[in-house]
Amino acid sequence: MRVVIALLAVTIAACTAQTFGCGSDLKIDGKLRKQFLDYHNQKRRDIARGAESNFNRAKNMYKLSWSCDLEKKAQRHIQSCPSQVQGLGSTGANNMMWTISGGSFDKSRVEKMIKDTLDKWWEPAKQYRLDADNRYPRHSGLYNVANTRSEQNFVCRISSKFVAHDDALDGNNRKIPEKSPATNGSYPPVFYGTCTFAASVISNDVTLCAPHVVYCGVVGKFIFRGLHIIINAATTKVGCTYNVCGNRMVILCLYDEIAYITEKILYDTGNPCTRNEHCTTYRKSTCDTATGLCVKPDEPRDNGESNMCSPSNGMTDRTRRTILDLHNDFRFELSTFME
Repeated sequence: MRVVIALLAVTIAACTAQTFGCGSDLKIDGKLRKQFLDYHNQKRRDIARGAESNFNRAKNMYKLSWSCDLEKKAQRHIQSCPSQVQGLGSTGANNMMWTISGGSFDKSRVEKMIKDTLDKWWEPAKQYRLDADNRYPRHSGLYNVANTRSEQNFVCRISSKFVAHDDALDGNNRKIPEKSPATNGSYPPVFYGTCTFAASVISNDVTLCAPHVVYCGVVGKFIFRGLHIIINAATTKVGCTYNVCGNRMVILCLYDEIAYITEKILYDTGNPCTRNEHCTTYRKSTCDTATGLCVKPDEPRDNGESNMCSPSNGMTDRTRRTILDLHNDFRFELSTFME
């Protein structure tokens, strides 16, 4: 019995420390990967099942899997902790830059700062809704939440005894009171709206938001964009990481699909899947009935082999098999329809 218990303990420990198959050259561990991935899939599950009151239920919503390649790409792009990430091509992205109070980085804050970042990306879901066809909005006002006075949004985590700067506004552009309405005279250690400032007072001084902040972040101009990437039904892979440069921390998530295209339909209204047949966006998809999300099968990388035909035309055997499978699938569907 003791041997069985010991083996079980070792197995649980191994699962907890899973690496998702990523290399040792990458910065984050399996625990943080799981935090990023679980948050995304929980929100996608909530949308599919109609748990978000501002959004229609979704069919063909795909479950995200972790991409070590996207994580590696994200790590490469934030080596210098830039405030804006560029040169991503067709890769979707969500990023956040924090300024850490006190000028030093405490590694124990990482999980909490990641949670705050994910919550901030999701925040517009509580305020806005898509149109009847679930399209990415055309109106630019929806891109920019609480951003009428500057090109950047500052958000802060308050520790205690919050006293607002003269120019600080909350997420609804109301002046933040000098003291909290709470009975203890201080704000709880959570976000209090979004502090925004006139361009003339923007600086690296985190006390612009409050003298008792733990850390402040710059969300950037298109805050609504983060939500849409998370709920884009056709997205199937995500990879995230973070980096610290002095008193700055940058968090970046990359996705295999871009969602922020004007009037792009992010998902189709319907019911979450209960059978494999309900998952039709990608061939040979299956249904994870526990979540109501579809699962795209893993596709091995093309190894470049060309043994079926001459390689002179540039096609590989994998490409040939894909084309052949598609034709046979169409022929099967047509024969079924005509019966």
